[in-house]
Formats: sequence, C-alpha cells, structure tokens
Amino acid sequence: MDLQNRKIAEIEAKDVIAWQNELMAYRDEKGKPYSADYLRTIHAQLTAIFNHAVFYNLNYSQ
Repeated sequence: MDLQNRKIAEIEAKDVIAWQNELMAYRDEKGKPYSADYLRTIHAQLTAIFNHAVFYNLNYSQ
C-alpha cells in the first residue's frame, strides 16, 4: 500500500488497515519482523498526523 503519494482526504480506514497488515507481515532477509516497539512508533506517528489534520481542519483535497 503506497500512502506516500496520496492526499490525506483520499486515505480511508481500509487503506490504513491494509498498510498496517503489510508492516506486520514484513520479514527481512533473515526472516525477522519489525519489532513491536517499531510498529507502535509508526502507529503513534500516523495517529498524530491524522489528529493534527482533524484538529486544524486541514483540507488536502485540492
């Protein structure tokens, strides 16, 4: 799931869930997944971005 080139207004809950599932399924060349701490950090950062957008009523549909 490539969220990088999408506007915030275009991102739906199903997109975020699919992206989170990709992160949880990831394994490096040694078969190791991302650590739970890393996944929590990514989740917290994404949550902060969306909360910021809602708090400031940002409209990125243009």
